[in-house]
Amino acid sequence: MGVVVREKTPGSNIWWVFATHQGRRRAKRVGDRAAAEAVGSQLRGRLALGDQSLLDRQSTRPPSSLTFKTVVERRLKWYPGLNALRPGTFETHQSFLSTHLLPSFGSIPISDLTRRRIQELIAALRVPGASRRTGKALTDSTLRTRLPTLKLVLDYAVEEGWITANPMAGGQRLWRAAPRPETIDPFTGRELRAILEAAAVIDHDFVALLRVWAQSGMRSGEVRGLQRGDLDHERGLVHVQRSRSLRRLGPTKTGRSRLVSFLHPVCEDVAWEPGTTPESRSILVTLKHLTVTSLNPEQPLFVLRGRAINEPGLYNLWRRTLTKAGVRYRQPEQLRHTWASTMLSRNAPVLYVANQGGWRTPGVLFRHYTKWMPQIGRQQGTVTQAQPDATDIA
Repeated sequence: MGVVVREKTPGSNIWWVFATHQGRRRAKRVGDRAAAEAVGSQLRGRLALGDQSLLDRQSTRPPSSLTFKTVVERRLKWYPGLNALRPGTFETHQSFLSTHLLPSFGSIPISDLTRRRIQELIAALRVPGASRRTGKALTDSTLRTRLPTLKLVLDYAVEEGWITANPMAGGQRLWRAAPRPETIDPFTGRELRAILEAAAVIDHDFVALLRVWAQSGMRSGEVRGLQRGDLDHERGLVHVQRSRSLRRLGPTKTGRSRLVSFLHPVCEDVAWEPGTTPESRSILVTLKHLTVTSLNPEQPLFVLRGRAINEPGLYNLWRRTLTKAGVRYRQPEQLRHTWASTMLSRNAPVLYVANQGGWRTPGVLFRHYTKWMPQIGRQQGTVTQAQPDATDIA
């Protein structure tokens, strides 16, 4: 008697169980490795007792009428109730399904959805015109965040026995993204001051938002999700407990709340401790003169035309501000990177920076901001000062 678990074709990620018992040989296609090993373990025990029922069963065949669209509908019926999803995450799944997946695969039987067909779709999404909204190709970063939607549907089909294996799993990569460019590109002290001066001319409330953001290191959605009741004006703190995405409020990225100081002096060449300079504390006066549409503590702290500032409104004001300031364009999220790199370059404790910025662990900072940590950077010859030099700060 012998039971062997292996891939019939190396690299296919389709695993089989082969058994020899009482002169008879049997083979059963199971799916992925974990499932095959589980079946193999059960089979060894049952064969020892003379039970060959696991080998005698025929694998379930997906019904010919079970289309990709039908699987999607069944998956979406239960998925939100079984998983704690942010509204934006579920909308992202629905958007990619309705815009790209269902038009391409909706009428195809789920068993006919092969790796080749998936690769053809990916190739089509990477050429100009793929995005109906912009007329451009989908970026590699967009594909990284959207393709898991397809994997969720196929994983569900495997669980239900409609297909034996997920064609997105195993084998060679379905596609290769271009190398990621350096995403951390902080502003210098001179650039940051020019941005704040330009924003003050364009919109009084917007410069307050940018200074709070630059001096606290919050995420974009967290800044836009602040409410008036979150503000502790006396201590220069805000209670970060939600994030705004797709015009909705939800939890922070980590699901945790935290108290954050917005008085760190990132624009000046001084120590990192909050509230040590008149310029860093000037935001306290600015916040007193924000546009107020209601005294309700749940009113958004930063508004645009009477409503909470949304992402399109933020980007519109941000582009205008950088143009007026004469500063090379970077994404507004670089304000968060500027805060973190500045704090670390001034020897702020890594744990303090991680807690204030809302990173899950300090390890994230070691992976992405090492060259701004003087002690480590000097050992590696890569130390970088976030503020170029004293003349730039003067």
